[in-house]
Amino acid sequence: MIRIAIIDDQKLFRQGFLILLEQLQYDISIEAANGDDFIEKISHGNTPDIILLDTQLKGMDSYSLLRWIKINYPNVPVIALHDKNDFHFMLQLLRAGAVTHLSKSATPAVVQRTIQEVVHLHSHR
Repeated sequence: MIRIAIIDDQKLFRQGFLILLEQLQYDISIEAANGDDFIEKISHGNTPDIILLDTQLKGMDSYSLLRWIKINYPNVPVIALHDKNDFHFMLQLLRAGAVTHLSKSATPAVVQRTIQEVVHLHSHR
């Protein structure tokens, strides 16, 4: 089963997205509201297969967290989660190493396809 981490400071969105991911048969290994929360949880040995990272986090910003992930967990792909108004932040994360992006308004089919494509690409490396 594919283990996913989701980092988003909007609790309602995060909870709803978790329900969708579980319905799509993914295992949620980490749920975090911010970068510090994520760093603490991942250090307990529950490394995910994929990280879904909100483009605009409070506290430690998403760009800084992505840089930390790329240094400490370089083989774990990161997908940037964005709103329609986050284009600048999404591009910043893509340039910093996120493998792709996913709109927070995407359909379940698009979420499933995006995750499967990332898994497929990274399983062949």
